[in-house]
Amino acid sequence: MDIEFVDPDEIPLSPEDVKFREVDAEPFPDNRRVRLTIDITPFQQPPDLEIAATNQAGQIVTEATIIGVPNKRMSLTVHLQDEVVQGVYRFQFSLGYQDIGIVDRAELELIISGPEVNSSS
Repeated sequence: MDIEFVDPDEIPLSPEDVKFREVDAEPFPDNRRVRLTIDITPFQQPPDLEIAATNQAGQIVTEATIIGVPNKRMSLTVHLQDEVVQGVYRFQFSLGYQDIGIVDRAELELIISGPEVNSSS
């Protein structure tokens, strides 16, 4: 008789129980692109993911939507629109399903030092 132990944190959850485990943002050296790392709980049905980022003035500088997230852990790159200025950028994440709506939200702030300056003489 084989007994298989399953990590309780890895059991796929029903849609209403799916949550963010971790979200992280790291700017590329050019400060125009940001690598996002997103980790969510295992799921029975793939959720939809929406991402929006705003600058200090509250203007949207990037948005992304993934319909039917394929993996519980993913990394993606977003491009910041318009001129990148030094300051705090706020990233908002939401997980949801078309039939039940948003099931979890997460937010983080990222300080960007401004556009990369090339010092060539």
